[in-house]
Amino acid sequence: MSLGKLAPRETLLGRCEAPLGDPLVVSEVHSRIDGLREWTQMKSIEFTPETDEQGLANGLTVNVRSLEGETWEQGDASVQFRSDWRTSRPDDIGETGLNIADGTVLVTKFTTPRPFMDHLAEQRKVVNLLTLVSGQPVHFRQHKVSAESIVDRSAGGTILSHPRVQLISADTVRGYSQPMLSKDDLNRFLAHLPEVGAAGMMRWAGQHDRWKRYILPAVGVLRRKGAYAEDVIISMSMSIEAAGQIIGERDGEEATHNRERPTTATYVYRCLNVLGVKWGMWLRPMSPLPELSPRPTTTSSISIGENSQNLMSLT
Repeated sequence: MSLGKLAPRETLLGRCEAPLGDPLVVSEVHSRIDGLREWTQMKSIEFTPETDEQGLANGLTVNVRSLEGETWEQGDASVQFRSDWRTSRPDDIGETGLNIADGTVLVTKFTTPRPFMDHLAEQRKVVNLLTLVSGQPVHFRQHKVSAESIVDRSAGGTILSHPRVQLISADTVRGYSQPMLSKDDLNRFLAHLPEVGAAGMMRWAGQHDRWKRYILPAVGVLRRKGAYAEDVIISMSMSIEAAGQIIGERDGEEATHNRERPTTATYVYRCLNVLGVKWGMWLRPMSPLPELSPRPTTTSSISIGENSQNLMSLT
């Protein structure tokens, strides 16, 4: 006798009228992600205080409005950030009022309904970017999906709406229990969405597969809180080596070679060189290395944002 474990890959917490034998396909996926509201700087709530003649507050006007960011293309998917606010009543029976929760979601949509994993693959590219620009573990917190087969019906059978219902994925549910990012963590982004822009997000997604040998080891170790120093060093060395190999040879790197072959120092040098960062700003080498001149204008580069520092440059 053998024992086994049967677990669903995806669990839909809502009514679905599709045949049980058919795979689940969805039109849109709305995902909550750590730090998304702070990174996008999208805010649905505006406060306008009112004061009396003595300057004391005697009123408050609150305006809540849903916002939609620019849309960009990632392969066959359209991707967008949207603000998402919710209201609730206080739990304390002795108090009255209205609580407003302000958040931001990442939305993916294909021209035709697709499996949830297709949406998740595109959304992971955004999560990987957030992980790198924050230097912190970034996790999915919730997924909601919509589809033609997900319906609300009246007692008479009339379709009232196609609501968004929660979907739990075995690939992301473990992140739900991880600690949330602190306020200090949320203030340490290297760049924010307004600096990156929709064009920068599209460039990032378009180059993601080419740079995944750099991206995935770095993101993997950043997601592990309390990782051993050895693991961090090995993973980041793999990332830097992969980036250095993609960048290729740079002028003046010969001083970092060992027996005429590139070393880890060579790959670090290439990364600094392509960004126009002077070697002496970061390291005090044992052997003299050439000063890096500003990046020539003839070098073609791809940066994440037009007005931010170059987070990725390609020769």
